[in-house]
Amino acid sequence: MFEELIQNIAMLVTLAVALQLLAQGILRTSTRYPLTAGALFGLAAVFGMWQPFHFAPGIIYDGRSIVLSLAGAFGGPLTACVAALIASVYRLYLGGAGAPVGIAVIWEAALLGSVLYHLRRQDGRWEHPVCLLAFGVLVHSIMLALQLLLPDNTGPTIIRQIGGMVLLAYPLGFLLSALLFLQIERRQEAEQALALQTHILEMSAKGAPLPQLLEALAREIESILPSVRASILLVDDDGLHLRHGAAPGLPTAYVQAIDGVPIGEGVGSCGAAVHRRETVIVEDINTDPLWVDYRDLALAHNLRACWSTPILAEDGQPLGAFALYDHRPARPTPFHLRVVERATHLAAIAILRDRQDRALKAERDFATQVMESIGQGLNITDAEGRITYANPAYCAMTGYSAEELLGRTSMELVDEATAARLEQVLETRRRGASSTYEMTLRHKDG
Repeated sequence: MFEELIQNIAMLVTLAVALQLLAQGILRTSTRYPLTAGALFGLAAVFGMWQPFHFAPGIIYDGRSIVLSLAGAFGGPLTACVAALIASVYRLYLGGAGAPVGIAVIWEAALLGSVLYHLRRQDGRWEHPVCLLAFGVLVHSIMLALQLLLPDNTGPTIIRQIGGMVLLAYPLGFLLSALLFLQIERRQEAEQALALQTHILEMSAKGAPLPQLLEALAREIESILPSVRASILLVDDDGLHLRHGAAPGLPTAYVQAIDGVPIGEGVGSCGAAVHRRETVIVEDINTDPLWVDYRDLALAHNLRACWSTPILAEDGQPLGAFALYDHRPARPTPFHLRVVERATHLAAIAILRDRQDRALKAERDFATQVMESIGQGLNITDAEGRITYANPAYCAMTGYSAEELLGRTSMELVDEATAARLEQVLETRRRGASSTYEMTLRHKDG
C-alpha cells in the first residue's frame, strides 16, 4: 500500500517538474504563462488521480496536494486557481464518498501555495529548506485534518493507517520539488542577467550614446519586472542635483517635473538614496516623510511606491540613482533587488564610459586648439608615415590646404637629399628611439 502511494507521488512530482520546465521554456516572459502553467499543473494532478492509491471505494490518495502546492508557490494565485479548477472538475467526475473532501484538499493546497508565493517574494528566507519542509508539513497536516470530514467515521481510521507516512513522504516530496524549482528559477535569472549584460555591453562597444544605453537598460528591466516602472537619474555636473537619464515607462509630465531635483533628505527616494549612498525603500509614497514635497505629484500619476538604489563608482562617488516605481504600496522582493543590483552595475559602466569619452574629447579639443594656434608648422602621421593632421602653420609653409595634405607622406614634400636623411630618421623612430632633425620643405609652387 505504502509503496504504491509513494510511487504515485514520485511519478506525479516528476511529471509536474517536467511540465513546469516546458511551460517556462516556452512562455516564461508571456502574459499567457500563468494560464499555461496552471493548465499543465492541473493535467499533472489529473494524471495522479488517474492512477491513485484506493483506500476504500470512492476514497483515493495521490500526490495532487504536492502538485497544487507547487502550482501556487511557483506560479502564483492565477496558476494555482487554474490548476485547482481542472483538478476539481476531474475529482468531481470520479465521484465517490471522498469527492467533497478531495476537492477541499485541492483548494487548500492551492491556497496555501499561493500564500507561500507571496511570502517568498517578500522575504527570501521563506525559500530556506527548513521553511519549505515546515510548509509541506503544514499543508499535509491540514490535509489529514480534512479527512475527519469523511462519512462513516472513516477519517480516524485513515489517519491511523497512513497519517505517519503522509506527514513524512508528502512534505519531503514537496521539499525536493521546491528545491528543484528554485534551481530552475535561479538559472533563468542568471540567463536573463547574462542576456541583459551582453546586450548593454554590445551597445556600449558599438559607441551607442549614453541616453540610448540607459533607455535600453530601463526597458530591459521593465521587461524582466513587468509590474514596475524603471527610472535612471544622473548626478549633475554641479554634484548637487539629479538630472533625467531614462524613464521610458513613466509619464512625461512626471519625468519633466523631477528633472533637476536636489540631492538630500526629504527629496523623494532618489535624492535620499544618493545622499545616503544606500538603497532607500519607500513602501507607500502617501505616508512616507521623504515624499512630503513630491507626494501630490507622484500620486497624481498613480505612483504609490518607489525603491531607489544609488549608482556608485568604484571609489564610492555617486553617479546617479536607479529607481523602481510600483502603482501600489509594496516592498521590493529579493528578485527585484537582485535585478536592480545588476542594473546599477551596468548603469555605472555606461556612465563612467560616457564620462571618460567626454573627458577624452575635451582633451582632444584642447590639444587641437593649441596646435591650431601655434605659429610653428606641425603635422601628425600614422604608422605608415601618411599625414592625418596638419595645422594652419604647416599648411602655410607648404602651400597646401589641410585637405590636400591628408594621406600624403612627408617624402612627397621634400627634395631627394632631404628624403634620404628623413628615411633614416623615420627608421630610427620605428625602433622606438627619439630624435630631432631639420629638413627643408618643398612648397606647392616648387
